[in-house]
Amino acid sequence: MRRRAFVYITREIPEGRQLLVFTHRVPDAPDVQVPGGTIEPDETPLDGAVREAREETGLSRFDTPRLLAEEVWHGPEETVECYFVHLPLAEVAPDSWEHVVSAGELDQGMVFALSWATLPNTNGLWSHMAKYVHHLLW
Repeated sequence: MRRRAFVYITREIPEGRQLLVFTHRVPDAPDVQVPGGTIEPDETPLDGAVREAREETGLSRFDTPRLLAEEVWHGPEETVECYFVHLPLAEVAPDSWEHVVSAGELDQGMVFALSWATLPNTNGLWSHMAKYVHHLLW
């Protein structure tokens, strides 16, 4: 069984709360995603979420992560435990930037184009990743 974290990185601006999203060019990849990936065997889901956020965004400072939801996905080849984590940003970040992923067997070296979506607008976000965005609106 594999464990995955999906990370909702947010920041506050005068217009409201924003969610960090990215795009990249990979066959069969959803158009818009949130950072995330496989949780290592020795990591907690929250630790894995923070590590994945750092690797996939280049950001380094966050407030306390909060687990929003857990799900188990049963696929034809494997079962995946999924953890949806809210991770408030604790540093200033640009409105958009590109980042070369620093680790991960599948993503290392990929270029992610990151930007902020003002909530509740999550147009184009992969439905599995958008599923718990409503928890970020309060």
